[in-house]
Amino acid sequence: MINFGLGQCHEYYPLKAFDYEASFRPNNNHYSDVIIKDFEMSLRPKSEKDISKILLKERISGQSFADASASAPYLEYNAQTWGDLDLEYKINLQNQCRKSVVWFVGENSGDEYVKKIDCRKQWCPICGGKGGTIHKSRLHAIYNRFDVGKYNLRQFVFTIPESLREVLLDRENLNLLFYYVKQTIEKFFGSPVFDKKGHIRKYKLEKGVIFYLHLFGDNEPGIYKPHINVHIVEEKKEKLVLQESVLDSIKKYWLKKLKNFDEGLTAVDVHYKFRITKGQVIHALKYMSRPWNREDLEAIKDNHLKKLLVLDLSGFQYLRFLGALSNCKYKDEFDQAEEKEKCESLINEKLIPVCIAPFNENSWSNRMIKIDDGFYRIKKKGLNNEPEESEEIKKTSGNVIFQ
Repeated sequence: MINFGLGQCHEYYPLKAFDYEASFRPNNNHYSDVIIKDFEMSLRPKSEKDISKILLKERISGQSFADASASAPYLEYNAQTWGDLDLEYKINLQNQCRKSVVWFVGENSGDEYVKKIDCRKQWCPICGGKGGTIHKSRLHAIYNRFDVGKYNLRQFVFTIPESLREVLLDRENLNLLFYYVKQTIEKFFGSPVFDKKGHIRKYKLEKGVIFYLHLFGDNEPGIYKPHINVHIVEEKKEKLVLQESVLDSIKKYWLKKLKNFDEGLTAVDVHYKFRITKGQVIHALKYMSRPWNREDLEAIKDNHLKKLLVLDLSGFQYLRFLGALSNCKYKDEFDQAEEKEKCESLINEKLIPVCIAPFNENSWSNRMIKIDDGFYRIKKKGLNNEPEESEEIKKTSGNVIFQ
């Protein structure tokens, strides 16, 4: 049990390892998972797993419960059980979204803060889809890398023939698809790198480029149509119109790459547009960065496709930065260090992580002052109590949560 000076949190995960050996008491009548009775050892009855605790452990370790509990390696375990148990568990993780928090203490003020932990699953009503947590996180990563008002965008859509959809029900092949798009963009928009004999050895992307993987088409939930969208960041002075011959060359090169999947392909399509005003640029970024959602998952009839989305693509990089923007490896996962940095920027104070714990919002609702979505300061209580009519509370009274 931990006392924050404001109340008590009965279950928590300390950020520092607990010294179990120091707490050992010889007079105990049981050890770990066995009971000592008349000098005979019998197994302690196993209790059901608390999914909220499992979720916290997964969020901290980045591993599925199958990795930790199964004696066989994850892939072997998943094959032996057909992945059904892990699939159900993963889908149900969205039920625990925002039911746990990271507790922080201000380094100088001593104020206490909580930041809700998002599950960051595309099928979660809070995190997935347009305007969800993942969408906002992706836009935050993009807007932090260039001034959208100072640049134009080239926009490509690299489509996939229907005959290749089954081949692309595979994580490795989806990564290959990214690689082939990268090679295509490098060849036509990259700078040549020469060898000692003056021959072109490769092409290097120097402009900022963003790749987005979309798995479903517009207004067709659950219909698997993988395709990759590309934005190339261009200076305002750059001419964006492409001659038909250039676009045809891009299509031919794209066909050549896709023939690595199927030699029998005879035609592919690549769509091209450009965006020149700030409003057009922002709209394009918002549209392309949206993740798939729960509606897509519920519409899927093929269980193999569900397992691909939920299990095989766990932690997959749907959004990738290259060229001048490639100074990061963005992922759609909850990152405690990144969230800490965001929270610090909102209050202009260094924060010290205390613990990660389940959080009953109703119990704390009259003591929470909202700072940002999912981020709250806890009112002081006791000797250093915070008057209800303080100036700070008056300014933020509209943001206090009452449920």
